[in-house]
Amino acid sequence: MSSLLSRLLKFSEPSCFFGYSRVFYRAVLCGLVVILTGCAVASETGFGENYPCWMNTLASGQYIGQIGVARNIGFGSFKPAELAKARAVGGLCDYLGKSCDDSVIKTALENETLDERSLYFAEHVYKGYVYGYASFSKINNKTCSPSRCSIAKCDPSWLCSPTENNQNGLLGVSYRATSLSAQMGKAIENALFQAEFLYGVTVAAQNNLTQSSFGTQNYFVNYQQSDIDLGTQEQLSYYVKHQCRFRSTLYRHVVLADNLPTRHSLNAGDTSWIQQPKYLGIDGAVGVVERPAASGLVSDQIKIAIKQAATELAFEKFSHISAESIIVTFGQGGVIEVSSTEQSTLSELKAQLVAIHFEQGSGSFLKVYTWIAMIE
Repeated sequence: MSSLLSRLLKFSEPSCFFGYSRVFYRAVLCGLVVILTGCAVASETGFGENYPCWMNTLASGQYIGQIGVARNIGFGSFKPAELAKARAVGGLCDYLGKSCDDSVIKTALENETLDERSLYFAEHVYKGYVYGYASFSKINNKTCSPSRCSIAKCDPSWLCSPTENNQNGLLGVSYRATSLSAQMGKAIENALFQAEFLYGVTVAAQNNLTQSSFGTQNYFVNYQQSDIDLGTQEQLSYYVKHQCRFRSTLYRHVVLADNLPTRHSLNAGDTSWIQQPKYLGIDGAVGVVERPAASGLVSDQIKIAIKQAATELAFEKFSHISAESIIVTFGQGGVIEVSSTEQSTLSELKAQLVAIHFEQGSGSFLKVYTWIAMIE
């Protein structure tokens, strides 16, 4: 999209230093009021506040709606509420599996229809942002407390069981971004990475184990490298069902709306798969990342754990093994033995992220476990 509206939908929100909205903090120190100026995304929600329930649960059952957001600062000829609603309509286009250009979105806003279906709109101003909501159903104005997350406790349950209730669910996670709108989009991007495995990936991997012994001393070196080709990016039909925030991290429950065959599902809170990758007769593998990724992002830990599990499945599906051993004798019966075993694979597979589990690691970091299962 090349028009002004297209560019605004993606990029044109004013930002301050480091791209975060400007807020003011007050502190009292030694009887003096100190005013600090900084930048931050929307922080963890406070107590005693209420906003529309659709800001927590965007879709439920047959009621499908999506959210768009814009800073509550007027600029140019576009009002923040209009920009937020336009982005919400863009979310409904994703649900329909359509790539809507600016003219389609503009027409939808003017005629309050999309794909010959009536549109209903609502808006709410919260913490310096305008949230626009577009739905195919009449909107309930009920208010709720802001949803609070605890990913370490898997609360709410969809954080660790996005596939519960037989949904083709995915977990999108995003830390700070240049704007709240960009952060919401990044969370979806991270979720759709998981969806690519449903449509088939190619895994090329090598695993080399070298063992050596000298007298009573034994040494082991294990080296593994893998590359996963996701292939052509799919045009997916999806929607965000839930979302919540903890401090500066946004979590979004993304559900695929395509007519995919029923996938594996797991009851919330069931973690037996961590010790039993073939739990419930499912051909699965577990990936574990106990330390933070180089970026420090939980979303990258999840990706690494998924790749680990997918590589394990690829080795199980097909592997070529070669081995060699060298024995050197010297002196009065001295022996040095070195053996090397190399395992390689080049496999195409389809797999699904069935469950995620988080445990508190060292300091403030989390251990991430993912369960990947083969699908037909």
